[in-house]
Amino acid sequence: MAEYISDSTDFSTVNASTDTLIAGALPQAAIDFYNPTIVVNTWYRYHDVVSSSVNEAGGILSLTSGVAAPHNGIIQQLSNLTVGRSYDIEITSPLAIVGGARILIYSGTTFKSTHALASGVVSQTITFIATTTEDTLVIDTEFTTISNLLMIDTISIIPTRPQS
Repeated sequence: MAEYISDSTDFSTVNASTDTLIAGALPQAAIDFYNPTIVVNTWYRYHDVVSSSVNEAGGILSLTSGVAAPHNGIIQQLSNLTVGRSYDIEITSPLAIVGGARILIYSGTTFKSTHALASGVVSQTITFIATTTEDTLVIDTEFTTISNLLMIDTISIIPTRPQS
């Protein structure tokens, strides 16, 4: 069975997704808020001030953060993963990433790993090891010293090696 994100290259459902102002330290507070009711392969947005900081336009997912909207992200629980298997998350962007963005992996509400996305590039691959059959993917931007912009036009999850 193929592993994938349901919206893969079609982020058209993002603007209609659940969009919640979360109180507490993000992104953990968003994970805690949505679990255990999170639906597999459904996008969930979170923000701490401005809801438009996570949106889709023209098929491109855009996440921004800055002084006015310091912490924003999107969550999706993956499906059909094989525990212990390595997966590549391949991301392409129409513009170079500006500032800090990261991908986090959770198992239920438990944080498992974080992966920084390199600023100034348009294509990159992050590898993670599945700890459950339905790990949760978080794409997160957080304002620190400069404003951040992450635009994604494609994202896919691909097993990195054959299962033994």
